[in-house]
Amino acid sequence: MMGTVSEVLPNTTFRVKLENGHEVLA
Repeated sequence: MMGTVSEVLPNTTFRVKLENGHEVLA
């Protein structure tokens, strides 16, 4: 599944928006 990084958070965490609309922390 593809996702796009929507936000870069501190301590090398990324908020990723998946193609199904969910957002996860990666």
